[in-house]
Amino acid sequence: MPHILRHLLLTVAILLPAACQSEDATVNQTAYFKSDERDRVIAYHSQEKLTEAEARDISDGQTFTAGRLGRIAFYSGGDNPSPADAVTLARDLQAALIAIANPPHDDWDWLFMSHPSGKAEMRAR
Repeated sequence: MPHILRHLLLTVAILLPAACQSEDATVNQTAYFKSDERDRVIAYHSQEKLTEAEARDISDGQTFTAGRLGRIAFYSGGDNPSPADAVTLARDLQAALIAIANPPHDDWDWLFMSHPSGKAEMRAR
């Protein structure tokens, strides 16, 4: 059974970025960090700036663990890359959050925040 579960999770991981693309813009998930406590930091990038509704649609499709922190940063343009490896390879949650909060990766367009209390909000830069 664990073998089947592993293949299922791998299939979901491969198909998820394709499922998170809007019809008007190609949006790529470029970074994903998950702490041992199941806090998550995710980054997406598109050539054109997403509307708030597009960013919310993608955010609504993400699953966050109840009582844990979640952040999704949305970046756009050729001169504004997402933090990619700085988030994905972060040693801990603090390093992943610092990666999206400090230059050169603090210039996100939208930041979705899921708080441990269950409150969620979207911020514009």
